[in-house]
Amino acid sequence: MPRDAVGLLYLLLGASPAMSAELVIRDLGVRGESLPTAFNYSADSEGFSRSGTDYFRTAFGVALGGRYSLAGPGRSWGPILGCDLALADARSDHAHLTSAEVRGIAGLAWQTDFRLTCIAQCSAGIGYGRMIIDRSGGPSLGQMGSLTPGVGLWWRSTEKSYLILDVGWRLQGAVLHRGETAIDLRQSGASVAVGITWGISRAPWSLE
Repeated sequence: MPRDAVGLLYLLLGASPAMSAELVIRDLGVRGESLPTAFNYSADSEGFSRSGTDYFRTAFGVALGGRYSLAGPGRSWGPILGCDLALADARSDHAHLTSAEVRGIAGLAWQTDFRLTCIAQCSAGIGYGRMIIDRSGGPSLGQMGSLTPGVGLWWRSTEKSYLILDVGWRLQGAVLHRGETAIDLRQSGASVAVGITWGISRAPWSLE
């Protein structure tokens, strides 16, 4: 083999780990979420006020959305932006809360190697909630919002897909109304999400 060809081969072999670690995220994914169950509440109506703590027996959600990295060509780390549409369902023996929200996500991602991506992120959401309480006479409706700082780990499972684990601390609030009664809910606690994401493209920025 000519000396120039051997040198080129060694150059490509030596560069391949760096090229494989270039951060490229153009992904669409789905996540299943385990959400906080305990909450503080206050209920106010004409001549009536009550507050306390309670909990849901279960609280789960599903989120659909995308992520896009803004790292420069050849970089293994950089900013990442995203957006999710999330639906949630929380139930106890006496109450049922359903909600839908749109979330914006911003963070910093690091492609440690070809297989693993680490992300520090924060999501902020705004949406709509509907709660039915036994013997209340009808649903309570209103706006809700959330803030969730956390971290994520992405493991490459195929050429274009990753398995996802997100762990965060979710802060959620909702103000729901039914007639003259207003219910203020406040939740905080750990949230865990698992899912899968598919890359629209995995071509490194340096090759585009």
